[in-house]
Amino acid sequence: MIKNHLKVAIRNLIKSKGFSFINVTGLAIGMACCVLILLFVQDEFRYDKFHKNVDVLYRITSQLGVGNDGLHVALTQVPLAAALQNDIPDIVAASVFSEGGDIVKYGDDTFFESLSFVAPEFFTMFSFAFLQGDPQTALSDPNSIVITESAAKKFFGKKNGLGQTLEIKDKGAVTVTGIIKDVDHSHMRINLVMQDQYLKKYNVDLENWGTLNYSTYIMLTPESDWRQVEEKINGYLDAKESDNETILHLQPLKDIYLHSDYAYDIRTITGDAQMVYILFIIAVFILVIACINFMNLATARSEKRIRESGLRKVFGAKRVQLVLQFIGEAIFLALTALLLTILLVELALPVCNNLFQKELSFEPLSNPNIAFGLLMLSILAGLLAGSYPALVFSASQPLAALQRTLSGGIGSGRLRKALVVGQFACSIMLIISTMVVYQQLRHFQDSALGYNKENLVVIRNRDISNNFDAYKNQLLTNPNVLMVTASSNVPTWSWPGSSISDWEGNDSEKEFMMNSLTVNYDYFETYGIKIATGREFSRDFPADSSGALIINEEAVKQMGLEDPLSKQMAMSNYEGNIIGVVKNFHFDNLRNDVKPLVIKLDEGQADYAAIRIATTDIDATMDFLQETGEAFATNYPVSYRFLDEALENLYRLERTIGKATLYFSVLAIIVASLGLFGLASFSIERRTREIGVRKVLGASVPNIVILLSREFTRLVVISFFIAAPIAYLGLETWLQRFASRTEVGTDVFILAGIITLFITYLTVGYQSIKAALANPAEALRSE
Repeated sequence: MIKNHLKVAIRNLIKSKGFSFINVTGLAIGMACCVLILLFVQDEFRYDKFHKNVDVLYRITSQLGVGNDGLHVALTQVPLAAALQNDIPDIVAASVFSEGGDIVKYGDDTFFESLSFVAPEFFTMFSFAFLQGDPQTALSDPNSIVITESAAKKFFGKKNGLGQTLEIKDKGAVTVTGIIKDVDHSHMRINLVMQDQYLKKYNVDLENWGTLNYSTYIMLTPESDWRQVEEKINGYLDAKESDNETILHLQPLKDIYLHSDYAYDIRTITGDAQMVYILFIIAVFILVIACINFMNLATARSEKRIRESGLRKVFGAKRVQLVLQFIGEAIFLALTALLLTILLVELALPVCNNLFQKELSFEPLSNPNIAFGLLMLSILAGLLAGSYPALVFSASQPLAALQRTLSGGIGSGRLRKALVVGQFACSIMLIISTMVVYQQLRHFQDSALGYNKENLVVIRNRDISNNFDAYKNQLLTNPNVLMVTASSNVPTWSWPGSSISDWEGNDSEKEFMMNSLTVNYDYFETYGIKIATGREFSRDFPADSSGALIINEEAVKQMGLEDPLSKQMAMSNYEGNIIGVVKNFHFDNLRNDVKPLVIKLDEGQADYAAIRIATTDIDATMDFLQETGEAFATNYPVSYRFLDEALENLYRLERTIGKATLYFSVLAIIVASLGLFGLASFSIERRTREIGVRKVLGASVPNIVILLSREFTRLVVISFFIAAPIAYLGLETWLQRFASRTEVGTDVFILAGIITLFITYLTVGYQSIKAALANPAEALRSE
């Protein structure tokens, strides 16, 4: 029986080549898109899951007070880890995590490497794979170091790296006590790892409770309830500082990669859960569209085989045999599409890897989970497509079947209409979403940052910082270098801040968080930042370097000052008179509101040099900058970057969402159009005699085209009114994450409707015109 069913399936596949092609191609594209997105989603959820203790590992975060909008940072004090482990029995291990960079020498070779500083038990907490050495004892000595496999190859080539000696510039020798596999799918950047006691050589006070500049991780006992532990540590810092307002929280390790949105979380490699969910929804939409196509066309073509069903019943076929016949053919078609799916995934995978900046792999033959998933996906699609016609046709009476009439709704096409509405609703939502995502990206690019980002080059280099005045004077000898300044930070991420309540005129004892910045001369002019009132720092006022402060407009608003000039204020290391108010500018990314900011002058401040260059002969100017930098930076590598490029990197996730939504939306529309083409062809084929009669009675070609297109137009309009409110609600939710955001205007919905109607008319119109131009005599002889 199976052999006979297979023969019939192949015969029908060959007999209806056009419909078979549309069915197989549409389903293959849909499944390929779904597979590609699911590979990305699976990869995102793999982060940090390789640690065997993942369920009991947590990162500590700090909420900086209650009266400052609860600013949440992923930083803590350096002595916190050891103190918590000592005082709270639920915590069996704890480690600080700090990052830095320095010159590392091996023999005559010199390298600039990133360094991590952790507690000795770090490698017993986290399951980084050791190739050589013992994780239990690798960091037992303060002068020991654990390095990655790639670092070992760079330093030692093919030599055994274990036991070798490396020299940290001006800090002394360290011994390699462990080599680990290169770290993958971890939110931590791991390269060279040293004991936290080594930080003393960088003049770090390991008992300083006043500075939040380190990450802290803890490991709980398996029996511990982390929520109860969090309650225990909430007020832990009260005993350490009399005026403490910091509240400690716990974040599960497995949530860090996808669910971290903390200020100053620059050490962490993060993804975006919202992006993963969006792409997963797109995958579901595309698969639904492809399955609807498959079901629609399978149902439509099955109607033409109703006489076959009647004949089979007359000759004694049981209902179950007919059900198996129809479902078997649908599954056979789906398995045929699966072969094309595998080919399409292999061809598209390099494009997706470039889009997502990953190294996704697709190996269905060697990975049984992928193979099984693909098989189940195609069988499910086949079952969905074949079940309805199988159940309806197998239930029809032989006489009715032989007369090609049905007592149920399939003849009226209600199911197909509902399915067409569903798939076009999905397509319209994708079109609207794509346009809004790109509008938001364009809004980022066009938004007024409050400073001029164009042709502004920045560099951070320790050698240059130590010789900044000479470096600046040398740069200004080039006429294409217009201005040079320096500051403690660049406007690409949240800047440090402190609580402030001490300012002249604060009668209500109000308190809030104030961000802070230290700058060199010419800062405002170089960045193109406007002064709203008062003046900027000037060499004509020597006292500026000791007691002058400039605040932004948001700080004035928070302080409630009508005339802030000459008012006294004090916070942390910022104390003096307000000499000016700067217009608000975005020193954080555009996802966040502009925060209060205080700026002070420090002629020795040169952490980040900023250079404004002319628009002419940029390549030659950059060559000059590189040569000048290398002349001053004898120990550290010189690397310049344009500030606008750094700003672009801030919105990498949004760009990825935009491109992915665009690409997959186009594919979804193609799949929907293929299905619409097939349904239009089938509908026109059924109405061939009606078309002939109408032409004989005088109907024109436009009349017939409008008649044939009207039904599909009505379905698309219904789809639009279903999709529009759903898309609006979803996009409003997504846009709420941005402080600076675009608006979802009616123009987006109008354009989406026009695009959908255009695609519909383009798809249906071709066949309508072809049918309308056909010879009426041929049409009347067609049945």
